[in-house]
Amino acid sequence: MLPKIVCAGFICAASVLLAQAAALDEYGPPPPPPAPPIPKLVCQQADFNWGEVLEGDVLEHAFEILNQGGAPLLISEVKTTCGCTSSKFDREIAPGSAGVVVIQLRTRGYTGSVKKTAQIISNDPAAKQYTVSLNGAIRSVVRFDPDKPALEGLRGEPLATTVKIVRNVADDIKIVSVKGMPASRVTHELVETKPGEEFELKLSLDGSEKTVATSSYDRLTVLVKCGEKTIETGLSLRIKLADTITAMPTYITFRAYELESYQKNPASIKPAREVILKSWGSKPFNITALQLKARRFTATPTAQAQEIEPPIAAAIEGDCATGECKVRVEPVTFQDEESMGRPVRCELTITTDDPATPQIVIPVTVYFPVKNQPAAAVPGVGPFAPRVPAANPPVQQPGAPPVLFPRPSTTAAPPQAPAAPRPSTTAASPRAK
Repeated sequence: MLPKIVCAGFICAASVLLAQAAALDEYGPPPPPPAPPIPKLVCQQADFNWGEVLEGDVLEHAFEILNQGGAPLLISEVKTTCGCTSSKFDREIAPGSAGVVVIQLRTRGYTGSVKKTAQIISNDPAAKQYTVSLNGAIRSVVRFDPDKPALEGLRGEPLATTVKIVRNVADDIKIVSVKGMPASRVTHELVETKPGEEFELKLSLDGSEKTVATSSYDRLTVLVKCGEKTIETGLSLRIKLADTITAMPTYITFRAYELESYQKNPASIKPAREVILKSWGSKPFNITALQLKARRFTATPTAQAQEIEPPIAAAIEGDCATGECKVRVEPVTFQDEESMGRPVRCELTITTDDPATPQIVIPVTVYFPVKNQPAAAVPGVGPFAPRVPAANPPVQQPGAPPVLFPRPSTTAAPPQAPAAPRPSTTAASPRAK
């Protein structure tokens, strides 16, 4: 009876498997599980053109962002280029809904055709960085002639220039104010030459001001009223002062290998440097004095400076009455053991009879060679030193791989008792009779 029941079970199982196989051949494999819903960012107008505006206006545009996906669209950040800011944006947009990203553009300092972009950072896998742009034309309300003015001249003399401000729009204009930077030394005077159309801006600078750098820039802010609008524009001013006497190079360095090479071979060319002095317009001048100072820094933690005898000498070459001459600088000391490799700082002060450039200071740095001293011998250290066995050699465990490079022990080995004397062979094994 039992074998018949087992056979019937096998027959039923085979029938079920055959039925499933027939159904699989008829309908195919089961469909895959549906993909999880994802967001989809869509902007129907990603490029906005504002047409033409006046310089100084503040533009603002709201880009409409659609979420055509099945999951919430999350906007984490809006990256903008120079001049643009994102005043506000919707951080989460539900599926099938719309949000906005507001971009603001400040047009001050821009003229002509301008295009700015912004990147929307979201969780859309197909557009993680979506780019929108704003473009158009910006017209300046006034025109500067020249548009890049400069104050150039000799230090110690007054500098002056004039800039014309011409109307660039149909309506009459009025200059409300002209302001320089907070630390500006430039003075200005505004004169209206044609009412509502043209102005003259007279700029001046006292070249004797010691706080004015040789080359610098100044920024003038001009407020212009045009109709009901007050527009802010700007003008860059370049300032360049030239000394009546210039020196090249402005600093000197003597390297240790130069001094060491000449010290080994005095017949070679002696290391030297030349400072070339030129006057503005080849104006005659005279050098009245040459002064040298030198300091050595000690090896103390505070590194105190010590006045020493200058290791260099200076001499005048040429005739300064032609507007150009030279000062030759060369070392007179080639070894200084007390400097211990530290540079010796020197100063060459050139005094002239020109009231605008009474003194010229040239820094001079001298590096002295360092003598090689043999290292002191240390007992037990060297290529022929006897090997000292390890105090606590590692113990080799049975079955473990051999230790090729044992690490030194960090703990001291405990003291061991002296080993007992080994018995002799005759005492250990008596002779058999």
